[in-house]
Amino acid sequence: MKDKYKLALDLLQRKEFNSANNLFREILKFDPNNYEILNILGGIAFLNGNLSESIFYLNKSIKIRPDYFQSHQNLGKTYLKLKKYNEALICLNKSLEIENNNFVSLFNKGNTLFELNEYNEAIKCYNECINQNPKHFLSYYSLGNCYSGLLKFKEAIKFYDFASTIQPKFFKSYLNKGNILYHLSKYDDAENDYKKVLEI
Repeated sequence: MKDKYKLALDLLQRKEFNSANNLFREILKFDPNNYEILNILGGIAFLNGNLSESIFYLNKSIKIRPDYFQSHQNLGKTYLKLKKYNEALICLNKSLEIENNNFVSLFNKGNTLFELNEYNEAIKCYNECINQNPKHFLSYYSLGNCYSGLLKFKEAIKFYDFASTIQPKFFKSYLNKGNILYHLSKYDDAENDYKKVLEI
């Protein structure tokens, strides 16, 4: 059984999700209370777009091991994908209660708060992400979105520029910056950013 588990993990790392899924299901028949495998199956279902199946496996994992933060984290991410933001926030908060300052949970919590228009709270999450990983361009980009939502356009542009410096191929930073500049009637500057989008 250990060899099968190792092979299933190897398939997962190679992104052979269907083969990994089948093998993990087979192992689960002999070990139905394996919360780690249930969590993995929930993650595979999420990647395959089977979100109801993802929720099913993750809830089973949590029922067996309520303090396993990764299942709460993945369930939060699944609810976020479904735009069930309040449910997502509950799961992500639980994950962070178990594993304080976990990067993935913090970032997804920031994304959830952003969708709820709670920009100032989202900013706190993204700033903590940057404290943990100063090169995480998506946190800078997300800060730009928050400040744009707060109509603090100077700050938004600054963070879009930070994101572009770290990851020049991420077109959304230029696009959102261009939209702000256009809104501010800085048409030539906006055009420069739109050109960068087209170049990417």
